[in-house]
Amino acid sequence: MKTETSPERDLLLDHLSGQRRHILDQLVDLSEDQLRRPVLPSGWTCLGLVRHLTVSDERYWFEVVMAGQPLDFWPEGRMPTGTLVTRSRLKG
Repeated sequence: MKTETSPERDLLLDHLSGQRRHILDQLVDLSEDQLRRPVLPSGWTCLGLVRHLTVSDERYWFEVVMAGQPLDFWPEGRMPTGTLVTRSRLKG
């Protein structure tokens, strides 16, 4: 499948890449414990924030809202347990 290119698409991808790098740069030097420690009263962790930005923001907006795909990220509509992001993926 060929991907269409346009100045607008390139600008969006460059901006998105910069935003991703900014978030990951803030986390890359944290220890495993720091990445998993709750930092907000709600219990959110740094890895939880990355999961939220990935699934709730990027996947939802691009796949469901813009591309019109069904909202079926998880079987039976349930969020998986465990962390989707690991320390090794932050350095990637």
